Amino acid sequence: MNRKNMKRTRYICICLCLLIGCWLNPTKAQQQAYAQRMLDVEAGITYAESLFAISNYSCQNRFSRETASVEELLQRQTDGFYFYLQEDSRTKQIMMRKPDGSFAPLKVALMAIKQSLSENAYQFVTLFLDFNIELNLTKAFDEVGLTDCLYEYGERSNWPSLKEMMEQDKRLVVFEVQGHVNSPEWLHNMNEMVEHTDPDWGNAMNSVESQEEKSKKQLSVFTGFKNVEAMQLRGGSLYETARYTPYLVNLIKDMWSSEGKVPNFVLVDRFDGWVPSTLRNVRDFNLVYGAVINNDELVNYVNWEGMSNVTAGLYCFPLENGMELMLSPIVPGYKVQPEKMYAKGNQKRIMMDTFRATPLPIDDGLEAYLPFNGEVKDMSLRKVPMEGQGVDFEFEMSRGQAASFAGQSRINLPTAQDLQLRDHDFTVQTWLKIPKFVDGKQDYCVLGSKSSAYQQALHLLIRNGKPYMGFFNNDIEGHTVIEPNKWYNITWRYNKQNGEQAIFVNGKLDAVATGRPGYMGSDSIYVGYTGFSQTSYFTGMLDNLAIWSRVLSDKEILGLSNQTIELQLSERPSIFKDNGWTVAIVLAIALLAVLLFGQRRWKRHHAKGLSSAQDLEEMSEASMNAYSNMPPTEKNCIRLFGQFQVVDKDGEDITALFTPKLKRLFILLLVNSTRGKHGISGSEMNDFIWGKDTKNAKSVRSVSVLKLRKILERLDKVEIAFNVNKYAVVMSGSVYCDYLQCLAMLEGKRVNDRQDFERFFEIISRGEAFEGESFDWLDDAKGYVSNTAVDVMAHFITDYQLETEADAIKHIASKMLVNDPCNEEALQFLTKALLSQNNFKQARYAYDSFCTEYQKAYGEEFKIGFEELTTGAKVGDN
Repeated sequence: MNRKNMKRTRYICICLCLLIGCWLNPTKAQQQAYAQRMLDVEAGITYAESLFAISNYSCQNRFSRETASVEELLQRQTDGFYFYLQEDSRTKQIMMRKPDGSFAPLKVALMAIKQSLSENAYQFVTLFLDFNIELNLTKAFDEVGLTDCLYEYGERSNWPSLKEMMEQDKRLVVFEVQGHVNSPEWLHNMNEMVEHTDPDWGNAMNSVESQEEKSKKQLSVFTGFKNVEAMQLRGGSLYETARYTPYLVNLIKDMWSSEGKVPNFVLVDRFDGWVPSTLRNVRDFNLVYGAVINNDELVNYVNWEGMSNVTAGLYCFPLENGMELMLSPIVPGYKVQPEKMYAKGNQKRIMMDTFRATPLPIDDGLEAYLPFNGEVKDMSLRKVPMEGQGVDFEFEMSRGQAASFAGQSRINLPTAQDLQLRDHDFTVQTWLKIPKFVDGKQDYCVLGSKSSAYQQALHLLIRNGKPYMGFFNNDIEGHTVIEPNKWYNITWRYNKQNGEQAIFVNGKLDAVATGRPGYMGSDSIYVGYTGFSQTSYFTGMLDNLAIWSRVLSDKEILGLSNQTIELQLSERPSIFKDNGWTVAIVLAIALLAVLLFGQRRWKRHHAKGLSSAQDLEEMSEASMNAYSNMPPTEKNCIRLFGQFQVVDKDGEDITALFTPKLKRLFILLLVNSTRGKHGISGSEMNDFIWGKDTKNAKSVRSVSVLKLRKILERLDKVEIAFNVNKYAVVMSGSVYCDYLQCLAMLEGKRVNDRQDFERFFEIISRGEAFEGESFDWLDDAKGYVSNTAVDVMAHFITDYQLETEADAIKHIASKMLVNDPCNEEALQFLTKALLSQNNFKQARYAYDSFCTEYQKAYGEEFKIGFEELTTGAKVGDN
């Protein structure tokens, strides 16, 4: 019998003995919980994957008050307590409130906990301490000898396994319900670490909590068993209670599935016989866990098909033995691969492969876009027909032209079905300003319909001075008070997957409700009007109104609000016409490259590449020119600017073969094979890629290098050389690598005229070098390219004339600002170029964004005003 089977047999025997003992002596039934906890320890279950029965000890519940003492509850296998504390004014002793409202010394409870931990090796205790004044808790725990048992989370990113906590004898975890200054390190802040806190504990959230904030909390409180006695049959016998067990188990299971995390702390007002029976069934579930990531970072908002839920990117679901679970994530703003996975089996912990999310274009699902640049017209690709009635336009210093609505102004749009709003996901966003709120006028409608029936009437509006969203008697109200004569960015979002209605103000979540049925209307939609009220006409100004038939992510909503993301204006035919000073960097440069460099592409079959750092230094001018002319669409391509991409010698895109680790390994080798470096040692590779303490790092490294070599064999040719205990990347002259080409031009000072500059600009305009990768060891390479590129662009931008080459100036300046967000010269070039094309709104956006970045970087306001900046020295003057 092998060691694993012997261990399994040993624990099965122990469990059987405990069960037999419980049968012979019912007073020891609680030992079943210890047997189960022991199996969890050996299975590697973490603290965040465990269920703990928590006595709601200090919460005065008139329906279901605890009658047992702390000592008795510990004997019955209660795993923790909620204690409300205060200080005795006379003795200065810390007191805890008992269920009957009286107070007793906390020391008594701590001594009982100390004894229970000493007697039971598999006992874990969690405390939630609620107090309003500063208390010397360290002294209280030290006096009873509990200090050494306290677990301290510290700098960790995840909670440890129960086994690790046992080996360190750190089996007592303590949270403070209300945050305090100067708390000891072992006293963890509940609001920062635990989701779904109990409102009776005096720590209710003061604001709406976003999914991003929730995703940072790995722990969760389950309050579904409060007042559970009301569910039980009269008499409360064991048989009658057992009849309720499936219902009680499903209460926990439903919350577990809805949050994608284990409901760790099961709050119980009175610890009766049904508690261990119920928790034993839940603890028998298998744990299915994994991650949904984008560029090696967890996403924070995931729906799961068939579950009507929202979880973080790091998820954990329950799975009963012998069952199968389909996992199909839906992430707003992203496309996810693979689309589905299936989990089944009888393992305690079932780890799934990683789901990878790729961002969607911001105009994906864009049904209508009204920028209000002097006309009522849809600028999306759909070209939705619409008619404005009484809509005027005014010039605003902060936004340029915007639509002005007064009296009975409105815009007639197609039907809800045409805009894909009916029974569908949708997002609506606009900028609005209400100069003055009229007395007696309740509603200021932005988007609405005529119907006035349940689920049939769409109304996205400002009601009683607050953002409001509804489908008629199916509504939510925001919390932000809209001030008169002030611009706000308002977003209304509906997610059919979990029935979420959400309102965002200036990019931040303002109100949210889930489980709401969708909008089912099919009549026409109107801007500035809703039919159920004749006084609902919008009076004020609207700008940049957009309608999507999909759920925008929180990140997209914030980006549109702070103007780091701009919508594409599909009508602008010129390759240089601005579609937003940030998005244009990616979208327009590809077309720029076609015009500027198409006539030289015949040379690409004669191009040569780089082989090593030494070859880079020795490359001749003629060879460099040929190399520079190699187009980025050629076979044998490696792109490191913008989105990482590798194309093999047969023209096949093999980027997908590079896992995040292999991609990182390749970049690490490459940057250490250039700019005077001749490779990197194996130990350094371990430190940077796998971590210093990784077991069997040498073996892992060897396997990874072998995998990378196999992939690179598909190019003609790229090799990983090993010499003098160092690894290095060596490339032949037939392989195009944009990063090496950029280095060759910068280090060789080969950007000498405008033609050289245009070749150089084509490379860097594709995006950031090593986009999506952020590591200390990469900062030097990134910084060198970024800083020297800005210097080159600053030198050559003056060669372009504002009157005839405003587009080129605009894109060069935009790229300068991407690399150096506080470059004043680039800002001046960009704003003047935009103004020369009558793009006042975009110029103002660029200026405001610059001021925001300047404030963040230097801690002070940018002192040059917009008018002063744009009326300074003429761009292009030497």
